[in-house]
Amino acid sequence: MSQLNALLIGQSHLTFAPIPLLLRAGFSIDAISLPIQHRSSRLLHSHRTVSTPTELLDTIPPALHGKPYDLICPCDDETLQLIAHSHLPEPIRQQVLPVTSPDHTSHLYSKSGLSLALANGGVLTPDFRVVRSRGDFAAASSDLGFPFLAKLDSSWGGRGIFRFLSAKDIARHLPKLTFPLVLQRLIPGPTLDLSGFYQNTQLIHFTSSERIASSGGPHGVSKVRRFTQLSHIDPTVFPELQTLGRAVGAHGFSNVTAILSETDGQRYYVECDLRPTVWADHGRLTGNDAAPALRNWFLHRQPMTWPQPHDDAFPATSIIPYLARFSAWELLTNRYRAWDFTTPEATLIDHLKARPLPWLASLARQAQSLIPAPLWNRLRSFYGRKRRFV
Repeated sequence: MSQLNALLIGQSHLTFAPIPLLLRAGFSIDAISLPIQHRSSRLLHSHRTVSTPTELLDTIPPALHGKPYDLICPCDDETLQLIAHSHLPEPIRQQVLPVTSPDHTSHLYSKSGLSLALANGGVLTPDFRVVRSRGDFAAASSDLGFPFLAKLDSSWGGRGIFRFLSAKDIARHLPKLTFPLVLQRLIPGPTLDLSGFYQNTQLIHFTSSERIASSGGPHGVSKVRRFTQLSHIDPTVFPELQTLGRAVGAHGFSNVTAILSETDGQRYYVECDLRPTVWADHGRLTGNDAAPALRNWFLHRQPMTWPQPHDDAFPATSIIPYLARFSAWELLTNRYRAWDFTTPEATLIDHLKARPLPWLASLARQAQSLIPAPLWNRLRSFYGRKRRFV
């Protein structure tokens, strides 16, 4: 088996998200990150930890000179922004960033830049207005009309997204907004994930799933998805994603979200972060494994072909949970068959031990909902009036 080399760069736990996939694709993996503990770090060939974002930037040039890499992957939005606006020489930035040219950096960690890139590139995206200041908000919102979303320009994981369903929401949300931001038409319909991997804007692999449950509100990160084998999806998705890749100059992992409109049945693309996600390797559980696709590209330059064959070893659709985003109650009650998705490396006990305080608090809240109020108040009184039980 030919050896491929990958370098992961990041400031969060997303640095470790693509490790299982890349290992199965035949990569030896090095990483540069802030000092983050993760069970997957032992699978790295080398791991250089740095203390600050500035030190992270300074570590990149010698790492590139010391070893040839087939894949270089900034793994989170903050690192993409850091590198894109850094003092690094342009040739190094271009080598590291997941875009094909400097002309495609304006959408990195910028929702306004992404909306403009999608619209200019011929990708169907909701009607939007870029608002540069508070004084422009009234005119832009009136022009767009209700309902709409206000999205802070640099935010992720559902943070910084506000719903405006009527005029009363303006008084409620406007004081929370910072500028610039994007006002975007609210499209009713299910949220689809079409994330994958590009090289030189060519689509190498993607998976198709629908968000079933989220953590942190309706715009938060997904914790349960219904995956559909690519042999069963609308075939027009493939050319749409090819167009999207060209519009943003995609050259690496992609985190792509679309809304399937209940009004006209079309897909409106609302997100395309060029980084891996925690779901990057879940295609192996659904009949659309990314590892062979990545290996075929890097060794034989074989892009993705369409249509994709059906894998008889898997059902047409599969509901998959991401256990690290489950509450303790959901884990213990086997919600969405959670226990079926534990592994020898990450057992149920490992998941419960990973975040003990939040999960203990969630159990206490669940207990409160099950215990009659008089009994709960007696328990609180017994525990002590000056201490919070939850």
